[in-house]
Amino acid sequence: MEGISEEIEIHFGKLRAQQSKTEREKRKTGHAAGKIGPLRCCGGVPRASSSLVPSFTWIVLHVALYGSHKGAEDRTTSLNHPCSTEAQIVLNGDPLFVLQTLDFTRMAEIKSASRRWEEMETDVLVKIFKELNMIEMAPVALVCQAWRSACSDALLWNTLDLGLLKSNFIQTRALPYIWVDDRSDRRLMKILRIAMSLSRGTVTCLVFHFNLFMKDEHLSYIVERCNHLRRLVMPAWNRITKNGICQAVRRWQELESLTMPSISNPSYIMEEISRSCKNFCQLKVMGTFDVIFASAIASNLPNLRVLSVRCSILTREALLFVLDCMDHLEVLNISHCLFLDGLAPTGKKKFSREIDGDIWSKAAKLREFLHCQSSSCVACDRINRDEGLMRWYKYEDSFWRQDEVGSLSLGDYGKLFDECCLDFVLRS
Repeated sequence: MEGISEEIEIHFGKLRAQQSKTEREKRKTGHAAGKIGPLRCCGGVPRASSSLVPSFTWIVLHVALYGSHKGAEDRTTSLNHPCSTEAQIVLNGDPLFVLQTLDFTRMAEIKSASRRWEEMETDVLVKIFKELNMIEMAPVALVCQAWRSACSDALLWNTLDLGLLKSNFIQTRALPYIWVDDRSDRRLMKILRIAMSLSRGTVTCLVFHFNLFMKDEHLSYIVERCNHLRRLVMPAWNRITKNGICQAVRRWQELESLTMPSISNPSYIMEEISRSCKNFCQLKVMGTFDVIFASAIASNLPNLRVLSVRCSILTREALLFVLDCMDHLEVLNISHCLFLDGLAPTGKKKFSREIDGDIWSKAAKLREFLHCQSSSCVACDRINRDEGLMRWYKYEDSFWRQDEVGSLSLGDYGKLFDECCLDFVLRS
């Protein structure tokens, strides 16, 4: 948006340079000064302001382009609002246009053909608001009820990706093996309050960073205001209790997909998912995958269709257990995994990459069996150097978000919580 504002200012400068001195004097005597500046939305009325509010300026420009410009070479559209001046948008076949103030006497002439801001079509507002992050959207939602409703539209909030937000933490030797700075907890709660207030329960996919360690109170706050969750990506559970995660899953009856860490006793969460989430079909485990984990999945989630354990330590027994017992499994991803073959005489773990014939024959029934054990692969090299316990923090931040299964890959960060939001949170 800053780039757009700069481009507009350059265009305005050229237009002013082309005007003769006589014309400029005439404008000063007959009209308002005509100075173009950012607009500020106060009590539902857009007003000129010296404050930098690029979001609203951008909204006005975008409405003109997409809401008013229908291909005419020369067209003028006026937007009425209950204030002493009216913004006129002049389109001259060019995506750059002039915003200039009209004198008060012309308002009566165009009032009948104008539309109020709150009467704009919802789909137009939603298209505009998609370009805002949640911090920019918060004041916009206060303009009027129509804009508040548009700010809560499901198209804006389908996915809330907080993948840029991390905790300030120190690893410890005692449970929960992590200490988190209080400021990190307050920042997370602040963001959750803004997001949950704006979204009004329309979030269906929620993504957290693997180094974001929330507590039960954060999780409870989300659950109470986000009942229709279908996908949860939460790789860190250190500070969440067994009771806390079970209560959350109990409320998320529409949950279909979960990305979780490897835990020592997975049976309780698998049992809760089996009881409460009848449409659950996708699971991604980030960490060691052994027979205990495989048994918990096969016993409680026999209808699971997609399983990813990429970049992990696997045991052959666990993999064979899954292939033997899960008849409905369609997609299995073991890319960049190491097979644990026991301990060497020195006590060091022995790993291998070879997939034996028994695994190949059983995996043949799957629709997709994704694997990569190549020494030339970057991810395989990293898991090998990290001895099976991938140290995600050492690598680019997008690395942990990847997955060979398209429905489990996170792709780029969303617009709702971008770098600007992160800077705002860190400064506050």
